[in-house]
Amino acid sequence: MTQQKIDFSIRKALNNSWDIFVQNPKFYLILGFVFFIFNFFIEKNSKNTLLLIIIFILSLFWSYAASAISISITNNQNQNLDISSIQNYFPSIKQVLFFVLVGITSGIVILGGFIMLIIPGIYFIVRLTFSNMSYVDKQEGIIASLRNSWNLTNNNFWTVSKTLFISLVFFISGSVFYGLVISFTYPIAILIMAQLYNALSRNNLAEQSIVEQPLELES
Repeated sequence: MTQQKIDFSIRKALNNSWDIFVQNPKFYLILGFVFFIFNFFIEKNSKNTLLLIIIFILSLFWSYAASAISISITNNQNQNLDISSIQNYFPSIKQVLFFVLVGITSGIVILGGFIMLIIPGIYFIVRLTFSNMSYVDKQEGIIASLRNSWNLTNNNFWTVSKTLFISLVFFISGSVFYGLVISFTYPIAILIMAQLYNALSRNNLAEQSIVEQPLELES
């Protein structure tokens, strides 16, 4: 079967992310500012275990909502977001629990790769990078989310690697320069990854339809 070429480029993703940000500046500045607040309190209260746990739990809810919003808005850029939109994407406790378990499971696999050798660990990072987004999007469970990420990144290793690197640059720059910079860098980074996730998902559906089409004709 001929591999379908994905409709994605990093340059286009950066431009689209900026357009979405500009279209909804108040929403994304608030979204990023909340992460700035989380980071600020974590640094200032690093010895307060109870407060760190509370902030960590709140950040999980916020991260889930940010992923869900980014997947949705990059599928339909005509949406106009306001701060009240967050409540439509806010997860239940059960969803956050599975969100965490997906992350822990993929983390264990990645750690196993690093224990074996460095290269397998890096390989697993790339192949499982969409596990959490897959769960947020499809709600299919832990193993299914990891499997979906593995399938999406098949034959697209270098595209995912380069895009993940660019997104990490935005994440790290927000952390290094700190302050309100993260209010800009975090939304852009997650929007870039959401666009690649959606492009890979569309490509995967197209390939499945090509495989299934002859079967439908025979019936």
